[in-house]
Amino acid sequence: MIKTIISIFIFILACCTALTSQRFDSLNDNYPIARVNCIYQDDFGFIWFGTRDGMVKYDGYSTIHYRKDINDPTSLPGQEILSIVQFSDSIMLVGLAVNGLIQFNRNTGKCSPFPNQNSFQNINVKALLKDKKNSIWIGTNRGVFKYYEGKIDHYQKEKPSLGGLLNNEIQNFFEDTDGNIWIGSIEGIHKYSYKTDKIENPITNTSFPKNSILDINKDNEGNIWISVNNNKFNFFQFYKEIDQFKPVERFQNGGEFRFVFDKDDNLWVSSDRKGVIKYTDDTSIIFSADKYKEHNFRELFTKSIVQDKYQNIWVGASDIYKLSGNKKNFKQLDTDGFQVSGLYADEEYIWYCAKEPMRWSKKTSANTPLFENPNENNYKSNIGNSSPIRMYHFEEIGDSLIFTSIDAIYIWDRNTDKAIKLPTKLEGAFRDFIKDKENKIIIAANLDNVQIYDPKANTIYPADDLKELQTACAVDISKEGLQCWGTHENGLFLFDTNLKKLSHYLPDPAKPESTLSSFNVTDVLCHTDGTIWIGTNVGLDKIDPITKQVSHYPFGTRLNNVFVSSIIEDNSGALWLGTQDGLLFLDPQKDILRRYTKDDGLLNRIYTPRACFKDAEGRLYFGGMQGIDYFHPDEIGENMIPPDLYIKSLKVNGKNYSNVVAGENIKEINLTHTDNYLEIELIGLHMSSANGNVYAYNLEPQINEYVNLGANRFITLGKLTPGKYTLNAKSANPDLKWSSPKDLLTINVKPPFWLTTWFISISILVLIGFTSFLYRSRVKALRKKESIKTEINKQIAEIEMKALRAQMNPHFLFNCLNSIKLLISNNENEKARKYINKFSDLIRQVLENSREKVIRLEEELNSIEIYLQLEQMRFKNFAYKIEIDKEIPLDFIEIPPLLIQPFVENAIWHGLMNKQNGEKVLKIIVSKNDDNIIIVIEDNGIGRKQAQLLKSGKMKKSTSLGTQLSQNRVMLYNEVFEKRISIHIFDLENPTRTRVEINIPEND
Repeated sequence: MIKTIISIFIFILACCTALTSQRFDSLNDNYPIARVNCIYQDDFGFIWFGTRDGMVKYDGYSTIHYRKDINDPTSLPGQEILSIVQFSDSIMLVGLAVNGLIQFNRNTGKCSPFPNQNSFQNINVKALLKDKKNSIWIGTNRGVFKYYEGKIDHYQKEKPSLGGLLNNEIQNFFEDTDGNIWIGSIEGIHKYSYKTDKIENPITNTSFPKNSILDINKDNEGNIWISVNNNKFNFFQFYKEIDQFKPVERFQNGGEFRFVFDKDDNLWVSSDRKGVIKYTDDTSIIFSADKYKEHNFRELFTKSIVQDKYQNIWVGASDIYKLSGNKKNFKQLDTDGFQVSGLYADEEYIWYCAKEPMRWSKKTSANTPLFENPNENNYKSNIGNSSPIRMYHFEEIGDSLIFTSIDAIYIWDRNTDKAIKLPTKLEGAFRDFIKDKENKIIIAANLDNVQIYDPKANTIYPADDLKELQTACAVDISKEGLQCWGTHENGLFLFDTNLKKLSHYLPDPAKPESTLSSFNVTDVLCHTDGTIWIGTNVGLDKIDPITKQVSHYPFGTRLNNVFVSSIIEDNSGALWLGTQDGLLFLDPQKDILRRYTKDDGLLNRIYTPRACFKDAEGRLYFGGMQGIDYFHPDEIGENMIPPDLYIKSLKVNGKNYSNVVAGENIKEINLTHTDNYLEIELIGLHMSSANGNVYAYNLEPQINEYVNLGANRFITLGKLTPGKYTLNAKSANPDLKWSSPKDLLTINVKPPFWLTTWFISISILVLIGFTSFLYRSRVKALRKKESIKTEINKQIAEIEMKALRAQMNPHFLFNCLNSIKLLISNNENEKARKYINKFSDLIRQVLENSREKVIRLEEELNSIEIYLQLEQMRFKNFAYKIEIDKEIPLDFIEIPPLLIQPFVENAIWHGLMNKQNGEKVLKIIVSKNDDNIIIVIEDNGIGRKQAQLLKSGKMKKSTSLGTQLSQNRVMLYNEVFEKRISIHIFDLENPTRTRVEINIPEND
């Protein structure tokens, strides 16, 4: 390996930068950090950065930044950190510019002076090393200090011809396998031997380079390498058998180098002129600012480079960059930030549409617009000079390539390299299509009927058997000819081409486990085993090929709600899913689930629905917001290094357990009987792709089987009885390489005094005396409570019927039916159809919800939105907005049915409809305030005072009935279900508006 590196140095400048799939991540994108002077990994696995603005601790998930605080004498004494080393489990030694050396307690985050601090006043500590004998080597601008057993030895420039330092400006240390300490100064390399207690230097050994030593490291064979600031040679290797350094090869205009060898013995170099360079057996790869789109490295001047024990490469510059050690062989095609809406690939090209349809050559990396060409063949002459065309799907038929856009179908003849546009009269985008056994193209038009294109007859005609599919967006066909149609808002359709039978699948709240997870189907896949997989905006469903029953893939705790954008099957039968948060690999037979993100080298985080393709060689292509990621599943590779597992934080009864012990140092805790609620945050140190780590734990002797937490890092333990417990945990990297189970924490819970023998004996005697009395009292109280509850339930039933009648009042029904009649008489059939659909949806939801005592807030808001759409279609002179805080769990908040509608109706009819001038707006805002859910209904109408003057007696009665019923129902529900729902109505001025606030405690 080393000889190969030596030979390739000769032609480094002649080598072209190779296209690489490796991409750097900038830590500063999430955690702004000043320019980095040093990078250090401690024995636990945490990464520390010494910067010009303090010190940073990083665990793969978050950072802690330590700075100088003039008001805190225990903070860092200076801002610029030059060196860091771990002294013990609790103490880090930190070298500063000018401010010398200090001790940093990782448990408390406090600093204290280093012993014999007077020796380090007003000096720069540029290098620190803890050797195998636990001695601390301190490199300064005043020579070398060695701290051991409470003593300090000081080495300075003194008679260097007899051995010793040539210069007091020390830059770095390194300990070799024999325990020798290598010392780099600005005037050469030195070696200290414990055996002789002497320092060898360039005078006592003339082969030692006398130049400024920039870095010292070793290759995988144990050979010492140094980089020097030299116009002639930049690298020297030490040959132990002859005790001499020899130059490796001249590096022309190379600049200043820091370097590291990875586990494969590739040489990584950080340069102050070229960025980062990787040297392998046969090539070199330059990562620099001029080609950052390929690798995301934006620097030319770098300060340091380190490989951690998880095989990640860290580079310090104005940013901190990390190259993941996951070894994932993903490749990218950057589209300059334009979303890829469709793609196709063959041996020579990747065909895709981003800003416009393009064709990218795999051989030349040339990117050519499909409908513009500088040659004689101008493709736009064949299709007309239209605006940019967005393509959604590609398919191959013979020597032709068919692709669809918003309003047209194109056929590209590979022989003539020209496109033909087929005229159509359809509305909406042609989102997807398939070819059947006869090579006919069956097209899903988003806002129109399914169409069939016959290439032989060159005709397009509607599919009469599929008239119901007017919002189709995805389609696939099984080998038996079963067509699977996914729609935006109407679930899934299966069409049996042999029986001409159309089956419809929809979500059913009453049967959530055996129906579709959503109305919004994003992609469908007919698997080779006959299973039908359905991607939705909330998960992944499947239909059994025999029973045709629906089930959901149980992502469970491994991943929360998964927006599945696209699905494709690889050659092994496993599934690959493009999602809104990376790629997923799923082997349903082995129940293996893996997640890939940007940490693994992906270009995209969010992938486009249906924008995926598998070529003839089995490569998979996924289009997303930033471009295209493509790879062969067999060539991705696996990371075999499991994470190191520790406690990150520990809370008892909601409070931090300790402010004087870092989480990684917590091994045992002692609790009282009242300390019965523990929250433990785990941290799996891996750094390559921290968000892909998964966790599991058990608690002996209470929980013997391991509980799979998935990506969740929090363990909650409640109501621990007195005794001793052992918390065991383990963690796996994204490739499911598990760490060994670890005894993470010992928990001792002391019993209360009343659980002692003497107290229990006395208590038994006392309890016997009161048992009879308490029993009789309790029975009496329960009977009284049941009587009251029965009466209240009766009142609730009566008031619910009144609320239903108020909701479904004849006046509203009559107006809706009149609107439908008017639309039909005006021959506006499409609008009438939509109105009837909305009207029927509202009636169905109101009737279904009225049967329940409580419903989910999500269901109530759905009914309200349908009602608003109906009223808006009727009046067309008001606008509404519904704003919902994304953090609110709508599925878990329950309210009485038909609670909000009376206030919405009141706002429209009496607030907005009576307003003569200006914009009419109704707002419904659902927000969270502490532990309360606040529902606000606000209109900018005429206000309640003026509305009262305009109301007729009948309308006044109807209005007061609806709102008063809601008030009464809330009062009764609060009584029966022990809720704390409240309703408040406010009259607001300047401008005049009416505001209704419904307050729902979330914990209820």
